[in-house]
Amino acid sequence: MTYGWAILIILVTVSVLFYLGVLNPQRVTPDSLTFPSGWSAYDYKIASNGQFYLDLGNGLGRQVTVDGVYCTNSATEPSNPGNVGMVIDSGDHKKVSEGAIVCEGASPGQYYKGKVYIWYTPVGSTVTYKTVGDIAFHVSP
Repeated sequence: MTYGWAILIILVTVSVLFYLGVLNPQRVTPDSLTFPSGWSAYDYKIASNGQFYLDLGNGLGRQVTVDGVYCTNSATEPSNPGNVGMVIDSGDHKKVSEGAIVCEGASPGQYYKGKVYIWYTPVGSTVTYKTVGDIAFHVSP
């Protein structure tokens, strides 16, 4: 047997493993939710029905009111839904979504990759800001 046949057999074997999903990178990718500096996700989950649970941490150095949270896998940027209205002290964290918000496009048992939008207003200010996080999650079956 020559090296050419050995390489061909290896390529066919790897191709079959990819085709069957054994070497699917989404199966071994860890769940993650990352925000820009100043925000952190203490805990998060997407349930099988798409309900989004988020415990959000504020590291901005000032007290803020979280005005809205939105989760989507669409490329279209949403407007502020104004569905939260919760104050988070600097250095603290709170559950801003306990299933009342649904991740748009989530399906049971699937790998979900999308964006989490957070609109917030610093206490004492009238200016609303937006931050966007990236979420990758294996939705509960």
